[in-house]
Amino acid sequence: MTRMGRKPLATGHVDRLQGSEPAKQRLAVLLETLHGVLPVPEACKRLGIGESRFHALRGEWLQEALELLEPRPLGRPPQPAVAAQWQSRIQALEAENRTLRQQFLH
Repeated sequence: MTRMGRKPLATGHVDRLQGSEPAKQRLAVLLETLHGVLPVPEACKRLGIGESRFHALRGEWLQEALELLEPRPLGRPPQPAVAAQWQSRIQALEAENRTLRQQFLH
């Protein structure tokens, strides 16, 4: 049975990302270990790090990825500090406008 559609790119997706080549190579190695294509000792050899550092690095990466996928409210978040700043500017301009009108009329 053949699979319909495009062939999966797997680590080929990494090539399309913006970033330095060393970072892309590290990401590809991490993905290959998760996919089961590359054993952890070989990944450590390629990255030039020990297994404990590898597991820490992979754990940090996965944690950050998970945080990016957390549900968030739709739309832009409210910015009360900016709104308050504009409100005070509007009030100052309205006061200046009143003063200028009074000076013009008298």
